[in-house]
Amino acid sequence: MSVRAPVGPVNFATNHICIGRGLAAIRAKGIVMKEYLFYLLRYKEGEIKGSGGAVFDSITKAQIEKIQIPLPPLPVQEEIVSEIGSYQKIIDGAKQVVENYKPRIDIDPEWEMVELADVIKLSSGSGLTTQNMTKGPFPVYGGNGINGYHDQFLVDEPTIVIGRVGAYCGSIHITESKSWITDNGLFVTNFLKEVNIKYLAQILRQLNFNQYSKVGGQPSISQKTVTSIQAPIPSKEIQDQIVKKIEQEEQLIIANKLLIDLFGQKIKDRIAKVWGE
Repeated sequence: MSVRAPVGPVNFATNHICIGRGLAAIRAKGIVMKEYLFYLLRYKEGEIKGSGGAVFDSITKAQIEKIQIPLPPLPVQEEIVSEIGSYQKIIDGAKQVVENYKPRIDIDPEWEMVELADVIKLSSGSGLTTQNMTKGPFPVYGGNGINGYHDQFLVDEPTIVIGRVGAYCGSIHITESKSWITDNGLFVTNFLKEVNIKYLAQILRQLNFNQYSKVGGQPSISQKTVTSIQAPIPSKEIQDQIVKKIEQEEQLIIANKLLIDLFGQKIKDRIAKVWGE
């Protein structure tokens, strides 16, 4: 348990560890399962308070020992721990899916390689600082996606934004309809070939534009550099098929995120029931 600023957050050690002065080791006695105790304390960690120190809030060993918990017989604790553990396994599995999924297009060597200058026209975005934004309904895209909302828009149809400068140089985003793009990004003003915007965005990600950035004061990439790069552009029919498969995969990712939320709530509800809430 963290005993100094912040007070209360708990974690579970599964092997031998050393701890610093800001932590307390809580060892379960024979009448309580350590996993059961952990779940109870984690649920209440936001309510665990100590005494205000001169600089930091803190909690003492004596104050921790005075914390009261509901203590059913060990067989009941085992049932609760087993139930929560089964929920946690589902959460862990779903998180593995979400965290490791990255859409990828397997490029067929027979696809035509086309210089991007023959596929798209680019323009730099228009400068708009956070201080100059007037709160409104239209998303503002910088080099790393949406960074605010404005009362005016620069483009009225979805388009592709490429991070132009800074840490997110080369990053790729598809805008919403009616949005603003700042001068931290390049954006597609015109499609010169029939392309599926989602296919093109994914291919551009796989091309890893950041590797082509120039490093001076900070990384940057120019329109000329982007449009000189070649990309695999199969028929529109093939592009649509690829996008459909990616969208099906993304639906599964959304379903796994819902599982994480659903079973996270089940854990909270089960522990709340133990506390009589």
